[in-house]
Amino acid sequence: MKDNLFEEIDKNKEDIPTIKKKLKYIKNYDYNTYQKVAIFTMFIGFCTGIVLGNVFPSCQSGFLYSKKCTDTEYNVALTIIFWFFSFLFSMAIFFMGHVIQILEKIEKNTKK
Repeated sequence: MKDNLFEEIDKNKEDIPTIKKKLKYIKNYDYNTYQKVAIFTMFIGFCTGIVLGNVFPSCQSGFLYSKKCTDTEYNVALTIIFWFFSFLFSMAIFFMGHVIQILEKIEKNTKK
């Protein structure tokens, strides 16, 4: 019984895809408008997160509840939070575009 299982696994196993294969697949993938907008939105969100981290710095030194901040530093927390929410938003748009793409393929196949 065990020998048959391992033989079946050997027959069905696939090679681990390489980075070149994945990049070739990504380049040849047909993106619709929603997916292109999602990729652009993620890029803009990434850049905006960096800018917001610089524009709204966090206070590094100073007393608790004081109105003065003597030294500031890059606001990493704000940047990561902004990146996270822009990632979620762009993934929602990307998946909506993917669903639309699947529905278009179904429609095209049912018309034949």
